[in-house]
Amino acid sequence: NTLVVTGRPITFDAPRIPVAPTWDEAVAASRHYLGHQRHEFSTCFSCGPDRNDGLGIFPGPTDGGPVAAPWKPDAGLPNAAGILAAPIVLDLVLFLDLAKRAGMSGIQEWLSFYFKSPVHARGLYPEHDLFIQLMKLKNTLRHMRGEELITHLGLEYYD
Repeated sequence: NTLVVTGRPITFDAPRIPVAPTWDEAVAASRHYLGHQRHEFSTCFSCGPDRNDGLGIFPGPTDGGPVAAPWKPDAGLPNAAGILAAPIVLDLVLFLDLAKRAGMSGIQEWLSFYFKSPVHARGLYPEHDLFIQLMKLKNTLRHMRGEELITHLGLEYYD
């Protein structure tokens, strides 16, 4: 008989979720994929145009909507257990759209967590530590939300 939580109704403006583009709109958007003209990592497994064994996802802008790309899983893409990593692909598409909406362009190093070969700007060391890559991903999302970044310095414990 212990009260654990209380609540009250609130009202808020939910973000407008864009209507998903049609297949034909995704095909049209894909034609404008910037990686077709210039790609820092043209052999990227997900979006590298110089790779025949990758996912071949080439996202481009739609008319006023999200980025979109047509994609059908190839039979040769399942992992060792025979399961396609479709949730990873969905995460990447959503995060790339988020980056576009946030005005981010160029190499998205914060998404290296999803790639076997980390993406990085020229002259910078590629970060291969999975835990650091995950922290970069989480901190970038925190930064976008205006939240405090996690440093793991532990200084906040000793105030």
